[in-house]
Amino acid sequence: MFNFLKKKKAPAESTESLFTLSELDASQVAEKFSDEAKQAFARILDAFFQFEALDRAFNENIERLRKEKQAQGIDLHRETPADREVINAYFTDYNKIVKPILTPQMAGEYAKHSMGGSPSPFEFLTRTDMKRTVSLAMKTAGKITIETSWDWGVTHTNKYELRKDDATGNWNIDKAFYGFGDGTWHKQRWV
Repeated sequence: MFNFLKKKKAPAESTESLFTLSELDASQVAEKFSDEAKQAFARILDAFFQFEALDRAFNENIERLRKEKQAQGIDLHRETPADREVINAYFTDYNKIVKPILTPQMAGEYAKHSMGGSPSPFEFLTRTDMKRTVSLAMKTAGKITIETSWDWGVTHTNKYELRKDDATGNWNIDKAFYGFGDGTWHKQRWV
């Protein structure tokens, strides 16, 4: 059903494996919605890969700046103009990715994405040393749900509810939730 997603190559410098179709649980997608669900999933998955690459580059830049500060004897907690430049570039790029995939409601509630964590919220897509699952559900015409779960010492779960934008025909994130694998969901104000 979801043969649109081909295995992509990881970056040349990486030994990591990108998320593959065989890992997708699409058992909760009604057959009559399969084409629409796969298109929505592909669009959102592409954004998730972009987030992961952005977070990886951000973390690498922050680590480089930390080493430069350490070599120069600068307090590691002191923000320098170079730090501010990296942070501003991050948010500029982040907004280019996130704004097109949010509904107006989610964009109105949208707060800045937490950054600089390792692993990033989407790093599970490119790593094989984490237990990971991604499921897709679409039982009615009005909503698509994507759930992700990954474990790297602690189980992290995210749920994204997508709604269709009638003007563009795109499915966008309308609500986002996070949890820790116990079935309890907490409202998330960032993607």
